Amino acid sequence: GVQTCALPISALPVDAEGLVVCDGDEDFFTFVVPARTRVRIDLTFRHGSGDIDTELLQDGEQIDASTSGTDNEQIDLPVSRRDAVYVLRVYLFPSTPQNSYRLRIRER
Repeated sequence: GVQTCALPISALPVDAEGLVVCDGDEDFFTFVVPARTRVRIDLTFRHGSGDIDTELLQDGEQIDASTSGTDNEQIDLPVSRRDAVYVLRVYLFPSTPQNSYRLRIRER
């Protein structure tokens, strides 16, 4: 089934390699971006092993997504006047059984 709880990220920046997303088991990460901070999310993977897409949520609503047909996905977060909590959803394009990826979340 689909994972319903998000793995909390305690602090930025994040650089995690060797993560794996599987069909029917999406990955979710929650993190806080401090006020007035410009942040970029980079997700890199080998497209030949399967397409991975991302969705950025705030308060349960999609505010951005990256669904390209290439090896990488990237989202630049909007700058907020106050600390902001986000959830990143990492999922597979249909018919992809699994793929590994690297997730980086950092100031830009």
